[in-house]
Amino acid sequence: MGMLDWLEWSDLNLMTKNQKEIDKIKYEIAYIAYCWSVYSEAFVNEENAKVLNLRNGGIFNLFRISMIRDILLGICKLTDTPSNGSNKNLTLDYLNKTGCENYASEIEAVKISVKNIRNRRRKFLAHLDYKENIIEKSIPDVTIEEIDSAVKSLIKLLNTMPNENTQHDYKERGNVARLIRTLKIAHEHDEHIKRLRAEKLLY
Repeated sequence: MGMLDWLEWSDLNLMTKNQKEIDKIKYEIAYIAYCWSVYSEAFVNEENAKVLNLRNGGIFNLFRISMIRDILLGICKLTDTPSNGSNKNLTLDYLNKTGCENYASEIEAVKISVKNIRNRRRKFLAHLDYKENIIEKSIPDVTIEEIDSAVKSLIKLLNTMPNENTQHDYKERGNVARLIRTLKIAHEHDEHIKRLRAEKLLY
C-alpha cells in the first residue's frame, strides 16, 4: 500500500488544492494546544502555581491572564463563521466548504464544546458588553474543564487531518518544570539569606 493510499479521495483533493489553508488551520490548532499544555502545567498544576505566586505573583498573574485570553480568542477565531460581510475567514468551516466531509463530525464536536467560550468572547473578551459587565451577569465564567474539552476536541480534529506535509508538536516538553526548579532554587536561596541575617550571621 502506498503512503497515501489510506486517505479518502476528498482528503487528497483537499491536500492538493487547499494545502496552504489546511496547513494554516493545523498550525493554529497546534499553537492553541501547545499554549494550553504550557498553561496547564504552569497554572492549573497547583504546586507549580504556588511557586510562581510565591516568587512574583503579580507578574506571573499577568502572564496567566494574557495566555488564557490568547487561548480563548484563538479557539474563537477557528470557530468563527466562514465569512463576515465581504470578509472571508479561514476557519474550521472552511474545511467543509472545500467539499471534504470527513471532518464534519469532529468540527461539530468542537463547536459544541466552545459554545460558552464564544459567548464570553462576544460579551467580555472582544467587546465590553455594558449589561453583562455592569447590570446583570448572565453568561457563566469559562471553566478549566470547558477549555480542556475544547482543546481536546481540536486535537482530535488535528489528528484526523492528513499530516504528510506538516508535523506539529503541541505538548509542553519540560520547559515549565525547568522554570519551576529555577524559581524554587532562587526562593530557597533567598530564604537562606533571610535566616542568616535574622541570626546576624550575615549583614
